[in-house]
Order: sequence, then structure tokens, then C-alpha cells
Amino acid sequence: MKSIAIIGAGLAGITLASELNDKGYLTKVFEKSRGKGGRACSKRLEFAQVDTGAQYFTVRDERFLLAVESWKKQGVVNEWPFVPYVVEQLNGYSYLKESLDDISRFVGTPTMNAFVKSQATHLDIVLKTQVNKITKQADKWQLYTGTDELLGQFDWVISTAPAEQSFELFKEHIGIQQQIPSEVHNPCWAVVLATKGKVPEQIQGVFGDDQVAWVSRDSSKPQRERLNDAIDLDDVWVMHFSEKWTKANMQMPEHEMQSFALNWLADTLNNTMLLNPKQFASTEKVKLTLSSAYRHFWRYARFNDDNSNLNDIVFDRENQVAVIGDWCFGGRVENAFLSGIECAEQLMMEL
Repeated sequence: MKSIAIIGAGLAGITLASELNDKGYLTKVFEKSRGKGGRACSKRLEFAQVDTGAQYFTVRDERFLLAVESWKKQGVVNEWPFVPYVVEQLNGYSYLKESLDDISRFVGTPTMNAFVKSQATHLDIVLKTQVNKITKQADKWQLYTGTDELLGQFDWVISTAPAEQSFELFKEHIGIQQQIPSEVHNPCWAVVLATKGKVPEQIQGVFGDDQVAWVSRDSSKPQRERLNDAIDLDDVWVMHFSEKWTKANMQMPEHEMQSFALNWLADTLNNTMLLNPKQFASTEKVKLTLSSAYRHFWRYARFNDDNSNLNDIVFDRENQVAVIGDWCFGGRVENAFLSGIECAEQLMMEL
């Protein structure tokens, strides 16, 4: 039986491995981090388990809908029912306005990566192991760590790492590398704020401006729990900064970024109370104080719209290599899943 190495235990890699495993194929997954989920991740902080990567996902494709319905029955996915706000400008002030968006949004429960982990229970996964080098001898691929430790020999190699990392991984194999785009993603600073202060409960998600692209009231998501009652807080917020702002502030000290994030949030909320008060039961000024904070830098975060022409996985039959991920179909959590399904279907026709 053919052996298959899968690099990365995010949604694309786990979906692929699960599909192949269910059909009796031999797979082994290598993941550089301590957990599964990729950007559908959850970070355990001292005060809460927080989604620092993907904030939610939507459903368009029938195949993904069937998977989501199954995950809902398992209790590892729930709908996050809310109407997002958008940031508007008036006389130089930013304020929030309720959108007309009625899209159904879903999250993993009780953490974002729960639905990824649920598919992985029966898989052969090696965590905390980074594949740094790939060679080929006698029709077999050899995978190595950064210290030249041999991880194994395989008939097929599928990389689900971000396109930029996959591009670098195949630098010794030009024919394969030329099929992989070298620049697909934009970076993003993610800042988590645990705050004290009352905020209208209907504000749960915000599409932002040219500084802050997105804000989640992470503590309002289904089944989220606090981990430390000793930390006095009312809410946990996750703020994803825009590509432009992130690139301009790569070296900003952490405490300065936390202050900027808190001030942006408080100012935007208070401007809303002044400029658009009718939507709230109370227009009392919001007074936010910071109880705790955290930040994470995502080097490969949002899909770059300049690559909108990408619409397929990289599948090299001759070399027995594939490169997949959400970027193959334009970003989004759903497309990570679909890239795994597409690769599994093509592989099963070859094996």
C-alpha cells in the first residue's frame, strides 16, 4: 500500500488524512505546533481560552454544509447568532452602525479547533515536529527535521502549510516549486483584551476600518468559559489589525499596542453612543479598563486579493506531490476543508 505524508494538522490536512484513512489508506501527519487546527486555533490564556486565528466560518458549498451539520450533531460546532456592526465615519469620528448582514456564522465549540480535533482522533499525527527538508531517492520521498533527523520515507507528500512555506520547502525541486505561488498572504497582528466595563450586549462582531479590520467579543461566543475568576473582567475581545497597519507597526512594543487597541475600542464605542444612540437601551459612556492582554503575530493571515486567480490545488502526479490549503480557492475556512476533499478525491484515483 502507498504511504502518504501530510505536512500540517490544520483543517486541510486533517480533512485529507481523515478522508484517506476512512478508505483504508496509510497516512502520517506532521505538525510543527503542539496542537491541531492551524489557524482555526484556540489559545489558552490565564483568563480564558481565546480564538486568536479564524474568528468564525460561513458555509456556501453543499459538501461543507453536510460536514457542518455532522459537527453540530457532535456538539463541536455551533452557530454564533449575531448581526455584525460596521465602522462608519462622521466628521472625522469613527462610530458603529448595525449592518444588514444576515449571514449565518459558525464557531467550533467549546473552542474554535474542536471540529478539527474531532476528525483527528483516529489519525497518526506527530506533533511538535517541523519538516524542514525533503529529498527523493528511488521513488521515495524522505522527510527531515532541521537537525537532519529522518522522519520517514513516503510515496506521496502533501503539504498543507501556507503557500509561502510550501514554496520554500520545495526549493531543491524547482519543477515542483514553480507550481506553488510564493506570495499569497498578508500579515496580521491579533490583540486580545480582557476588559472591565459594561458594553451593549448586541455588539459582538465588528467589521472595522483601515486600522482595525475586525473585532470579536470572544466571550460572547457559544460555550466560552472563563478560566480564572481571580481576574476581574466583563469581556474578552479579539482585535485583528489590518494589513496596512500591521506592516507599519511590526516593531511596536507590546504595551503600546495594547494601549492603542484599548483606546480604539473605547473611543469607537463612545463615539457610537454620541453619534448613533438610538440603537442602544443606554447611552451611558463606556469606561473600559484593561484586566489582562495578549498579542500574536500571524505572518500568513489574510488571503491577498491580488491572487484571486487561484482556483485549484497543486497536484503533481508525476512527482507524487500535492500542495493544498484555503488559499487554493481564495481563502476562508470552508476552502481549507474543500482543498482537503479535492486532494483526497484526486489521490484516490491515483493510488
